[in-house]
Amino acid sequence: MLPWLSWAQDAEVRSVALAELLEEGIYLQEAKGDLDGAVAIFENLLARSEVGRGRAAEAQYRLAVCYLEKGEKLAAVEAFEKLVELYPDQKRWVEAALEYLPEEFEPELIPWSPGERTVLKWRLPTGVPIGQMIYTVEEIKREGADFWKFSGQGYISQRLHTITEVEKSTLRPYRSRFFQTLSGLFQSQYKDGEIATVDMRKGVDESVAIEGRVYDYLQSLFMVRQISLEAGRTIELSVFSPTEGKAHRVPFEVLGTEALDTEIGEFEALKIKSKYSGIDALYWISNDERRRILKIAMGGIEGDIVRFDKIKFGDYRTHRNEKYGYSIEYPDSWGLMESFVLQKNDVDRIFFLDPNTPDESYLYLRSLDTHNFEEELSPDPLVAIDQIANFILSSYRRKFPDLELLGDGFESLVIDGHPARLFIAKGDLNGESVNFMRGVMARKDMLFHFSCRKREVDFDQSVDVYRHIFSSIRFKHDDRAADKER
Repeated sequence: MLPWLSWAQDAEVRSVALAELLEEGIYLQEAKGDLDGAVAIFENLLARSEVGRGRAAEAQYRLAVCYLEKGEKLAAVEAFEKLVELYPDQKRWVEAALEYLPEEFEPELIPWSPGERTVLKWRLPTGVPIGQMIYTVEEIKREGADFWKFSGQGYISQRLHTITEVEKSTLRPYRSRFFQTLSGLFQSQYKDGEIATVDMRKGVDESVAIEGRVYDYLQSLFMVRQISLEAGRTIELSVFSPTEGKAHRVPFEVLGTEALDTEIGEFEALKIKSKYSGIDALYWISNDERRRILKIAMGGIEGDIVRFDKIKFGDYRTHRNEKYGYSIEYPDSWGLMESFVLQKNDVDRIFFLDPNTPDESYLYLRSLDTHNFEEELSPDPLVAIDQIANFILSSYRRKFPDLELLGDGFESLVIDGHPARLFIAKGDLNGESVNFMRGVMARKDMLFHFSCRKREVDFDQSVDVYRHIFSSIRFKHDDRAADKER
């Protein structure tokens, strides 16, 4: 019996010590106003495994209140939510915590409109550019119902592409598609009580049970624009992450208004603070009827608006490069990004971003003398372009041993008076069948190389667009006249 009695006496001593520690924390909080000291004590208590559930729930509640009194609202919300999640049986403290939790968001206005396009350029705090994102809005019909289609595409150090279809009448997400170079492609279907997600790279299907309203991450970015609250008010969204396979409760706090000078003008902006999956974020939204996204700061990087306009679906837009004297057309609904990180030997590179698929297409320029061709190029332009095309095809066959030419092989084209070659091929990339289109054209001492890559299932819907982009290259007339004289 002696060992048991000794253990019981030790347990009683520890319990008294823990109770005294809790009282010390309460004294610092309520009598002394030493919130930092109280926080340290409550965190110390919660880190101890021997603390009973009742005492732990109280410590968690008082920790959250300390954060609230310190003005750290989002930290307080997280602490209250943790209490509700970890101690559901401690009703006294759970009921008290629920009084502080944000209300569910009920949007009242739709500030976006069909065809809207927002372009943000992203940079490090030092000003070094790291990418661009393009956000668009489209109206579509799905099974007889009206939907909003939100898309976000671009590069922030890696390729990013996401699409979300949302019921117009309820703003409930229907399905989404998320692609990130490092994570792969995920497709999610939102249903009553669950979200079914397919990891396309691994071929894994998973379903997650959900309660209440759960939104897609891209959709939540648009819904931030619907916040029209007085400073200090906090709302909350439940946001699903396909890469993690779970929903996060994401609080948004309106900090107030701030004057903001942007590339598209000066605005009074709503400044909104949030926290998603442990990452702090700030949003600046124009305080007017359009509620444009003006700036985002998260994870140590910042995105600033550089363009806000309307898409003309079905039309083509012209991109002009004055330095190298050419222009090229691309669909107005697609994005275009001039690359700030060039690959070896590139002198210029631009990306075309299809809003419907995450795959790549780009035009790059290289000096002909930077290529180590397998044989000396012929002075005859027709022979030389065949040499160049065969060299490029052989280089891709080395990368993809199973590469198979489709159709009749090389197509001979004349683009703005210059001979060009184009081929379409199929190969295996990371275990998936992918179609490639390659077009080449030489002018003076420059090689124009158009390249696109798409999953085989997506290729047919865009192949005509890719042909149009490549064949639309035009050069300045004064340059052509000079060529003729020479």
